[in-house]
Order: sequence, then C-alpha cells, then structure tokens
Amino acid sequence: MEYADGVQRTARLESFRRLQRDLDRRVTEKVGFGLLVVGTLIWCFGDLVGRL
Repeated sequence: MEYADGVQRTARLESFRRLQRDLDRRVTEKVGFGLLVVGTLIWCFGDLVGRL
C-alpha cells in the first residue's frame, strides 16, 4: 500500500491535512457565531441580571 518513495503516503497526509483544515474552519465559524449570539444577548439583557 505504501510506495518506497512515499508518494502515496504524502498524498494521504495532504488529504488528511486538507480535511482537518476544513473541519477546523467549520468549527471555528460555528463557535464564532455562538459567541456572537451569546455576547449580543448579554449586551441586551445584562442590566436585568441584577434584578433577578
């Protein structure tokens, strides 16, 4: 399965790195959006926390 010169291994490694970058980007976008929503809610209703 692995060639002596490492061509196939290098291709598989590059494919894995590309997949990892895509997954990292998706997770980062979702976490960023979640922080945006939570921060907006705290900014809007933060003054009401003391009244609970």
